[in-house]
Amino acid sequence: MGRIISDLKKQGRILSGKRLSFYGKTGNLIEKKQIKRKKLRRKDYNPEKVGDLLQIDTIVKFINGIKRYIVPAIDLKLDFGFAYGYAGASSQNTKDFFSKLEMVSPFSIKRMQTDNGSEFENHFR
Repeated sequence: MGRIISDLKKQGRILSGKRLSFYGKTGNLIEKKQIKRKKLRRKDYNPEKVGDLLQIDTIVKFINGIKRYIVPAIDLKLDFGFAYGYAGASSQNTKDFFSKLEMVSPFSIKRMQTDNGSEFENHFR
């Protein structure tokens, strides 16, 4: 099936790179546009001092049948870690986590590395 689709794309019979959505109620065919964002990568950056780079992510855990979101932060130089749990993975909760992290960390934070998940979207773009 994949080979057939690839051949049809090469012949120009199927448009490549476009996402289409058909609305049955109205009968409209609409092209969906994708937003491409360049991801920021660490690459060859090695932190020199404490607080130069913290890695942050969100972990989903089921505890007694209840879904909880844990946001940990780890400093790469000092091996300092801090985590806090939330009922939801929202940008507002992540903003609250950053304020708590700044209060408890024994150093000033310069850079943070995330996976660009939805919890880092609204308040951080």
